[in-house]
Formats: sequence, structure tokens, C-alpha cells
Amino acid sequence: MDLKLTILLAVGITIIGYTGCAGEDQPFTDYQLIGLNEHNDLRQRHNSPPLQLDPRLNELADSCAKYYTKKHILDHSCLTGLDGHGENIYVEWGNPNPDINEMVKKAVRYWYDEVQNYNYPEPGASSGNFGHFTQSVWRSSGFLGIGVAYQDDYVTVVAKYNPHGNILGDDWELFKENVLPPV
Repeated sequence: MDLKLTILLAVGITIIGYTGCAGEDQPFTDYQLIGLNEHNDLRQRHNSPPLQLDPRLNELADSCAKYYTKKHILDHSCLTGLDGHGENIYVEWGNPNPDINEMVKKAVRYWYDEVQNYNYPEPGASSGNFGHFTQSVWRSSGFLGIGVAYQDDYVTVVAKYNPHGNILGDDWELFKENVLPPV
């Protein structure tokens, strides 16, 4: 009998101050396009404008995914030298042959599932984790980077957002303006 252990973790963080630009005619990987489409499908539910892939954010997300995979620790210590982007991280292990496209879909859905913890009328009264969800649908975020790395049976998916969203401690009115109830 083959036992397989899969453990899921997600962590969200926001870093302040970076502005990037989306390049035209940039080649994107299938998993980056899938991550973009998954995000935009969910954002549409909340009347948030679609994100655009940003080549520089993709590079940063890939670099951080490799860093976290090598460390096997999600401590948001991947310093990129640039500020102003939000970050969602997803980790899964126990699968030596991961389907990267499916991992990215699963990561975006996992972050979004925190919607059940979010209190739209009173964001400050929300309970449980909701930061991954709010960053994913944050109206003011316009650019996205997706990175994936795996080693043996350990997979890390990182999403970078610019401009950042959902910094806890911000005026809760910003949450009301940027995270709308589903339509």
C-alpha cells in the first residue's frame, strides 16, 4: 500500500513601493497564462478589472519560488530588491510528478477559498485568513507575475501583484473600495 502525504500551506505578504510595466509580445509559459486566466475569472466575480502579466514580476515570482523550494520554509525572506508588490505563496508536497498547470490552478483556487472568511461590510471584523483572497481580487492591482519551482516532491507556486493590495493596518475603507462582494 502506497501512502501519499500531501500538505498544503499558503502565506500572504505585501511589500511596498515597486512599480513595474507590462511588456508587449512577451512569451509567457502555459502555467503563467493559466494563472492569469484563473485570477481574472475570479476577479470578474468581484467586478475587479483584469490583471496583465508582467515579465519582470514573472521573473521575481520564479526566483522566489525557487528560493522557497530550496529552503522548504515559507518565511517571506525572498528579497527581490524591489518593493511595492504583493505576494501569495502556495506549497504542496507528496507528489513526485506534479502537473504544474494543475498546481497553479489549485493555488489560485486555494487563495480564493479564503473568501468565506471575509466580511464585506466590516473587513476589520473578518476572521481567519483572508489576505490571499483579498490580494487576488484587489481592484487596484493591475499586474501579475506567476512563478513555479519544484524539487523532488515539493512544489511552490508564487504570485506577485503590482501595485500591492491588502496591507493589514491600512484604512479598512481601502478594503471596501478594492474588495467588492461577488456579483
